[in-house]
Amino acid sequence: MKFVPVTGVEADKEELLKEYKQARSYAKARVGEHYFFYPAGFCKRGYVPYSEVVWAFRRMGQLERGSASYTVNKLVLVTRDKRQLEYIIHKDGTTDCLERLKRNYPAVDIGYEESKAAKYNTAED
Repeated sequence: MKFVPVTGVEADKEELLKEYKQARSYAKARVGEHYFFYPAGFCKRGYVPYSEVVWAFRRMGQLERGSASYTVNKLVLVTRDKRQLEYIIHKDGTTDCLERLKRNYPAVDIGYEESKAAKYNTAED
């Protein structure tokens, strides 16, 4: 398996593999203590180091599949370089990730507020 950095910050492959194996799985996503993992192609896993996250929250969104529309849960991670990353993940996975961020990285802002969108210079869709 190949690990691909989403933020450009690379981590040690052995460290990533160890954490990936210990991370809790939520369908396609995995939530670790220090990294969030998501599929990035065949036999590839993208990863986001929590140390690069400055703001995280849950967002509900719509997913269109043919004539059907589904409400989905999204984990939103805003990085130091103001990139807003959105991942469809089970509600329990989002809760788990936000709790781990709060516990291990207390400087990360958790939860959505308009003032935070202005602070981190992101636009809400």
